[in-house]
Amino acid sequence: MTLNALKPALLLAALSAGPERPLNMKLAGYFFSEKIALMSCSAQPVTPSENPAIYRRIAPIVERLSHRMRLPMPRLWVIPRQSPNAFAAGRNPKHASVARTAGILQVMDGRDLEGVAAHELGRVLHRDILIGSMLAGMARPREYGASPATARSPMNQFSTHPPTADRIARLQAVL
Repeated sequence: MTLNALKPALLLAALSAGPERPLNMKLAGYFFSEKIALMSCSAQPVTPSENPAIYRRIAPIVERLSHRMRLPMPRLWVIPRQSPNAFAAGRNPKHASVARTAGILQVMDGRDLEGVAAHELGRVLHRDILIGSMLAGMARPREYGASPATARSPMNQFSTHPPTADRIARLQAVL
């Protein structure tokens, strides 16, 4: 078994050690963090029927890179914001999503977008997205009835605002 396959189990075990969150909330964070992250930034699906112009521009790039990296095709999303940004979310390569803002689509050409897509798919390949997705799912612990000890934790700075793509990217950069 590779280290990448062990990461989810090790992360869940470490999270289960803390008394501040019930196990069911940790499991919910694991299974639904992708949806939480995408909903928190109002992401819209990119499919042939929804946002077809963006799909025609992005899907061939992501399909080609996914095939070269031996990854399943992730779900594609666009975030209606002008700041150029992108992120990957999901618990594993089979449940991955790659989101990008409308702003990045305006300022980058095909080659640059391919570089961004390769970077995000690298996060999927090495399961870096697991950590970011778990953090996104846990970014508001007080809303879920966490103990006062959690309010004093270093994560408190992220607990009063919904997780955004920028905040998730900063959390991933720290890790």
